[in-house]
Amino acid sequence: MLNVFRENLRHLKWILLLVVFSFILTIYAVWGGGVSQNDSSPDGAQSWAARVDGEVISIQDFQTEARNLDASYRQLLGAQYDQQRAFLRVGQTAIDRLINESLLEKEAKRAALSVTEQEVANAIIKDPSLQQNGAFIGRERYEKLYQSNPVMFESYEAAVRRQVLQNKLRSLLEDSVTVSEAELEDAYRRQNEKAAFDYLVLDSSKLPADQPSASAIENYYQTHLADYQSGEGRSGRYVLFNTKDIAAGIDVPESEIRSQFLQDQKTVYSTPEKRRASHILIKVSSDASTAQVKAAEDKAQKVLKRVRSGEDFAKVAKEVSEDSTASSGGDLGYFTRDQMVREFADATWALKVGQISDPVRSPFGFHVILLTDMQAARELTLEEARPQILASLKEARSRDEAQRRASEFAAKLKSAGDDFAKAARDSAVVPKEFKGVHPGEPFPDLGLQPAVTAGLFALKIGDAGTPVTVGTGVVVVQFLEVTPGAALPLEKVRDRVAADALRQMRVEAARRILDTAGGGSDLAAVAKRLKLEVKKTGPIPQTGPAGELGADAVVLREIFSLKIGETSPPLALPSGSVAVVKMVDRPDPMQGFAAQKASLRNNLLYTKRDRLFRAYVDRLRAEHPAEINAALVEQIDRS
Repeated sequence: MLNVFRENLRHLKWILLLVVFSFILTIYAVWGGGVSQNDSSPDGAQSWAARVDGEVISIQDFQTEARNLDASYRQLLGAQYDQQRAFLRVGQTAIDRLINESLLEKEAKRAALSVTEQEVANAIIKDPSLQQNGAFIGRERYEKLYQSNPVMFESYEAAVRRQVLQNKLRSLLEDSVTVSEAELEDAYRRQNEKAAFDYLVLDSSKLPADQPSASAIENYYQTHLADYQSGEGRSGRYVLFNTKDIAAGIDVPESEIRSQFLQDQKTVYSTPEKRRASHILIKVSSDASTAQVKAAEDKAQKVLKRVRSGEDFAKVAKEVSEDSTASSGGDLGYFTRDQMVREFADATWALKVGQISDPVRSPFGFHVILLTDMQAARELTLEEARPQILASLKEARSRDEAQRRASEFAAKLKSAGDDFAKAARDSAVVPKEFKGVHPGEPFPDLGLQPAVTAGLFALKIGDAGTPVTVGTGVVVVQFLEVTPGAALPLEKVRDRVAADALRQMRVEAARRILDTAGGGSDLAAVAKRLKLEVKKTGPIPQTGPAGELGADAVVLREIFSLKIGETSPPLALPSGSVAVVKMVDRPDPMQGFAAQKASLRNNLLYTKRDRLFRAYVDRLRAEHPAEINAALVEQIDRS
């Protein structure tokens, strides 16, 4: 790489070493550490984060990616980070990124794509994090930085190479995407078409509220069978290589249990210090006025005086706390320091058990905190950790064995000319049949398995799919016949039918009310007779919202189907009310189309290409199921 720079970068600017070094650290954090090709564990212990097609993503690479992702979220969210941390699933996102990287790199190589040294150099030169005043930092300075930490820079350049390779693959896929003139016009129309409406609403209080009877539900179902069709299904058979059954026959040597314990003692088998506290919260927003802040603080001081004078803390919390914990006396249970906002955590960790804090200001308001208990950080003993270690090692080995047996079965199936029954006998497994499985429906004994269903619906009759990892093991499915669509049984859709029947009852009741008032075509006259108000919308887009009519897609589609001056039949609203709507204006939506056509085309191309690439990655994940060290990922997400 440095040789390429020597040939091409003679006159670029230098900048201060520390500034550039910080740039490099930043971009390295974004790229992450990459994918390791070998399992570093000599004794076969589960010292990996994930495995894809036999290749390993190491724990070190996973932890690096998770730390970098965590730092990115912290920088992005600022003070809100600590509150959002539990919902971000940093561990799962990190392992998904690395798995996707691994699969895309292999796909790029399979497509005979490659990256030259010059292409990597060009990418580095254009990297925004290595620019100063619009120019690359320079060959000499880059060399010095490289020499100061060659290991880090080699990882960085390897990551750049992978990204260039993946970009080539993505371009190869996306070059086929086009946007037609009709798509442009349709998209512009949907974005810009607006109409204005008059409407009146019959409130739900004036309409039927009781649930329809069993006979009414049955009658509605029978007369609307077309609305409750299952669609075409698939029938066939499958074999499951069950990890639980396999694990029962696996023995794990004591030496491996001890080795795993020593490796994970400081991470998986340790718990951080925890504290238990109760609090009383007086809410005040971060943008409150000085007077509002003073009033809240005075209220908190009064609370403090009461509890320090001997009143029961839980009783006072139930009376005055404005937090959801008030009903439980303000008890927050046990928590780690990083689970709370900084101000609250700092105050709690400064207390001794039984002490009550002065009012503490946080983004939520003023807290009065009582520390009720402490749990010191500790590491589990080998005996305490043994059941978890044994289960983890057995699970890892059983999944490996299930995958091996499933692959062996697939090979036998191929050599037997797709004779599923023979391959099953040779593999000592019993096939199970399934009938009429549809997307979104569970498989018998397997439960809901989207990857299995997706694979099934991609097969031709008689074909068997590739092994797919599920929660209970590895499954291979064979598609035997199409199951024609049919009406779903009433019991399966009863709640939906009942809701539809009630909606129809309300519409019919509204129609009778409107008929007695002279019909719905003259909204002003009907409104006057019924003592209602005719309301107006301004110009609204097809996506709404449209005043009290809301943003329900069915309602909006109905009202936008009207012509100017036309009045709708009674329309059921999600709120339970019923509306009658008249279109009063609909300007030409295509004005300005020519001026925005180019930018719209670019936006649509980007959206279609992104959707195609995401679908491509999803297909790769379904075809090449990854084995993930769930305990490790969950440990990151829990921390």
